[in-house]
Amino acid sequence: WKGSLGDLDEAIEHRRQSIKNVSESDMDRHIYLCNLGADLEARYREFGRVNDLAEAIRLFRLRVESERVDSPDRIFAAGLVAEALLLWATDIGGEEELNEAISMCKEVSTHLPAHDVLRQDNTIRLAKAFLLRSQRQQDLIDADAALCLLEEIEKDYGDSSYGAHEFVHTLGACYIQRFPLSADVSDASRAKQILESLPAKWNPMSR
Repeated sequence: WKGSLGDLDEAIEHRRQSIKNVSESDMDRHIYLCNLGADLEARYREFGRVNDLAEAIRLFRLRVESERVDSPDRIFAAGLVAEALLLWATDIGGEEELNEAISMCKEVSTHLPAHDVLRQDNTIRLAKAFLLRSQRQQDLIDADAALCLLEEIEKDYGDSSYGAHEFVHTLGACYIQRFPLSADVSDASRAKQILESLPAKWNPMSR
C-alpha cells in the first residue's frame, strides 16, 4: 500500500459498505470478503493494528471454508491464510498460529504442480515457517526441513537465484540457524557466501 492511512481507511470502509449490499447467497460474497481481508492485512502491515490482522485471518478462513477441497480458489485462499498466520506468528507470537500456518502451507503444496510459481512462493513461505519454529525451539530438525525445501526449488531460479532476494535471504538464514545447532563450520561459510550477494537492506549480517 502506497497511500495514506486515510486512503486505506476509506478503501476498507467502501468494501464494508459494498459487502452490506451483497446477499448471503451471492456466490461472489466470499470474494468480496477476501478482498476486504487483503486490505485489512495491508493496513496491519503498514500501521500495525492487530485487530486488522485478526479480522483478515477470519475472512480468509471463511473463503477457504466456502470452497471445495480441490478448488483452485480454495488453494489460493489457503495461501492467504498461511501468509497471514505466519505474519501473526512472526510479529505477535503464538505456537498454535505457527503450526497452523505450516499445516496450511502443506495443504497448498499438495494441490499445486512442482514448477508452479505459486508453489514456489508457498515453498518459501513453508521454509520460513519451519525456520521460525526452529528459532523458537532451537530445533535442528525444523532447520533441516526448511533447508531441504529451499534446495528443492533453488534450481528453478537458475543463475538469477541470487536476485530473488526473499529466496536468498531465507536460504542464508537457514544456514545461520543451522550453524550453532549442527556445529558444522560449512554452514557458516555457506551463509556468508549467500548473504554477501544481497543488498545491505536484505542482509541480516550487515545490521
